[in-house]
Amino acid sequence: MQARDFDNRRHYSSGYPYSPHGLVSGNMVGYSQKNGASALSLQRILGLKSYETAWTWLHKFRRAMVRPGRELLSGRVEVDECYIGVPEEELRGRGSVDKALVVVAVEESGKGVGRIRFRQIPDASSASLNRFLLQSVAPGSVIHTDGWLGYKKVSDLGFEHEVRCIFSTDDEAYTYNKKVNHLQAVNQHFMILKALENGVDEKRLADALSVDVKNIRQKRNMLNGICPEAIALLRHKPVTLEAFAVLRKMKPVGQVEAAEHMIAGQSFSTLFAKALLSVTKPDFLVKPMCRPKLTATSTATQEMLGRETEQLIQDLKAIENSYGTDVLTLTVCSGYLTVKECWRTQE
Repeated sequence: MQARDFDNRRHYSSGYPYSPHGLVSGNMVGYSQKNGASALSLQRILGLKSYETAWTWLHKFRRAMVRPGRELLSGRVEVDECYIGVPEEELRGRGSVDKALVVVAVEESGKGVGRIRFRQIPDASSASLNRFLLQSVAPGSVIHTDGWLGYKKVSDLGFEHEVRCIFSTDDEAYTYNKKVNHLQAVNQHFMILKALENGVDEKRLADALSVDVKNIRQKRNMLNGICPEAIALLRHKPVTLEAFAVLRKMKPVGQVEAAEHMIAGQSFSTLFAKALLSVTKPDFLVKPMCRPKLTATSTATQEMLGRETEQLIQDLKAIENSYGTDVLTLTVCSGYLTVKECWRTQE
């Protein structure tokens, strides 16, 4: 085949002719740019009209540039796993039905990150995690993980295992990992919205993220009816999709007030959002709620409720009066015991 014949062939979807120079330039864009390749850069270099076509070719280039025998990660490597998909309200810890479980390994390079490897795995068992580590990390490297029991046999694989939190049989309450982090729902919404605005089809985006198209649409419409102030407050918080649906029933003032309560209580579940909705003033609701009217059935019941209310108010006032003194006493006692323990250690 001669060069002119190659130049006259056309891309099946873009209508643009193939150009060996354009394809080479598109392949090299990933190496020449400081922050890696982008679909817009590839669209400009190849002269494509459609952003969707450029996005498709970018992923084809990325898959083609992955060498089967590429070098393994080495040095200090942080490893963690997370679920990707719409939050499932009834499932806690590591339970999931529709989410995809992904394990990520990141080379630690000072305050930054080095090379990255990630893969979807069927479960978080030792067999699945160990298989990924053996195929992604060089022997002798330092593996930095949280306390999940699936990593308990990492030291037997020829790695140095560093764990910085206690072992847990369910979901760890805290992790020291800083290189691998989960993207919160609000940030996922903006990421998906940006891709859709640039012309990426919902089906194509769902295939790239290994999720259902329904999940993409739910994330796209998640913040409809939510005021910007509430979004700013909850942007980096683990708020569920269903919780935003509850907040949508409030006016902007009520949404901001509810967001502040959620942050103060560090509770972002749907149940807590429903509880806040039930005590929200009618003036702060989009539509007034029909609340059942509670009435005492007898005079004796009314008197009992009155006495209990008065007792409750007295107890609250007693706590307010003694709270400052109790905290001060506790602080002094704690300081005394600390100093005494130091003296004992020195002796």
